[in-house]
Amino acid sequence: MLRLALTLLGLVPGIATYSSAAASLDNSAQQRIRAATFEVVQLKPEEGAIITYDRPPPMELVPYQERMDKYRFVGTAFAIGANRYASAGYVFALGMGSRYGPPALRDASGNVYEIDRIWKYSDREDFVVFSIRTEPKDVQPLELGPTPAVNDAVLAVGNALGQGVVVRDGASTSDTPEEQSGQ
Repeated sequence: MLRLALTLLGLVPGIATYSSAAASLDNSAQQRIRAATFEVVQLKPEEGAIITYDRPPPMELVPYQERMDKYRFVGTAFAIGANRYASAGYVFALGMGSRYGPPALRDASGNVYEIDRIWKYSDREDFVVFSIRTEPKDVQPLELGPTPAVNDAVLAVGNALGQGVVVRDGASTSDTPEEQSGQ
């Protein structure tokens, strides 16, 4: 799993001092986290451009946001440096070569940013570090904190199912090595 997700407790200066629920984060810390968290999206193809149906599919069964959005949500990315962003490797692997086209970033205001360059990628460690063509204004990168010990309080941040950035509290539950090489 993306190590970044496991170390969210110390990402923003001042957050490491919080050991209680996400609700105890002050408003400015939550705003910084949200501003540095992006959706990874893909532009949906024009209706009928790739797939045609004999009869209309039951679109009312698809959630409204997903049905109406011209982008498909595929994951979450974080600003980690000057024009440096990180996401899980599998998020980008889902997008490469798909009918939806290349992945892009979308901020909370709906602005979409084209990926410029992949700087680092590891399928085994499940991460990607990349830059975007035009960087958004006023994004303060998140800072990597110390690796939490088992049972330490942590925060999980992500754009759950394209519904907006959520900050949840929890605990680091395992330091179990991965199955193939024991890392």
